[in-house]
Amino acid sequence: MIKWLAMLTMVIDHLRLLWADMSSLFIPGRLSFPFFCLVVAANVARSTPGEFLTINNGRYLALMLLFAVFSEVPYRYLSVTARV
Repeated sequence: MIKWLAMLTMVIDHLRLLWADMSSLFIPGRLSFPFFCLVVAANVARSTPGEFLTINNGRYLALMLLFAVFSEVPYRYLSVTARV
C-alpha cells in the first residue's frame, strides 16, 4: 500500500511541472521520496536476518536502479517541453 501511495504522490509532484497553476502540489509531492525509501528498506529487510548481500537483494536494487535510469528520460523530456 505504501508503494502505491509513493507512486501517487510522485505523480502529483510531477503534475505541478506540467501545469504551473498547480504549484500547490509541491507539498504532498515531497512525501514521495520518504515513502519510496521506506518501501526499499522494507523489501530489503524481508531477507534472512544478518544477510544483506544476497542474490534477491542485489536483483531488487538493480531493478530499482534500472527503473530509475529509464524513467529519467521521459521525466526530463516532459519537464523541458512544459517550460517551453
